[in-house]
Amino acid sequence: MLRRRRFEAVDKRLLRLESRLEDTEDTVAASLDIDRIDDLAHRLELLALSAVTHDDLLEVRMDAARLAAEVTRVRAELQAELDRLEALVDDLAEPNYPRRAAGWR
Repeated sequence: MLRRRRFEAVDKRLLRLESRLEDTEDTVAASLDIDRIDDLAHRLELLALSAVTHDDLLEVRMDAARLAAEVTRVRAELQAELDRLEALVDDLAEPNYPRRAAGWR
């Protein structure tokens, strides 16, 4: 009698394991359905088309470097112009000195 109970308990466990294994197989089979794989492949293609590449990043970095160089050049030109205008204003404001402002000829 005791032996039969042990076998029944083992039998129940094996049935539960078998049931869980079948459920897992069904889930895997459903996820590998051809429609789902095609959908996944399509979504991966869309992602690949919209993904940023190494070349894209290099291009952005080059554009940023060009922009920084241009900003530096324009800043230097504006500073030179401000210095010239400051000298002109200083010369015009100084009543004792003859007009010798930068830019006067």
